[in-house]
Amino acid sequence: MSEWADQYKDIRWKTKREQIITRDDYTCCDCGLRGGVLNVHHAYYDNGRDPWKYPDDMLLTLCESCHKERHTIQKSICWMLGQIKGTQNIHDLKAAFDLLASGVYRRMLGQQKVQQDLDCSETGDK
Repeated sequence: MSEWADQYKDIRWKTKREQIITRDDYTCCDCGLRGGVLNVHHAYYDNGRDPWKYPDDMLLTLCESCHKERHTIQKSICWMLGQIKGTQNIHDLKAAFDLLASGVYRRMLGQQKVQQDLDCSETGDK
């Protein structure tokens, strides 16, 4: 298949997508929303690789909102890398990544805390 959009109509992608969403229990891996409109996000893209040929651990279930946020962050990082290509100032690079990632990391850490609390409540430990 030559058209990018057509690849996502392919039965192999539909099968892979359903496997990933089932693995993630129909839950957004970023915000924890269960159900609704869910997307399977690729952590990276290789030119010419079919979307169903990525390792499962490079695919995750995201709600519509978190999926859009991930792509916005990825585009921003790519833009920043283009701006700093060849720079020797590692502090500017670190500052840029810290700024981009701060909201994502805070949310991820908060989610880990929630998951830890859930794990503890299931076992009776606190």
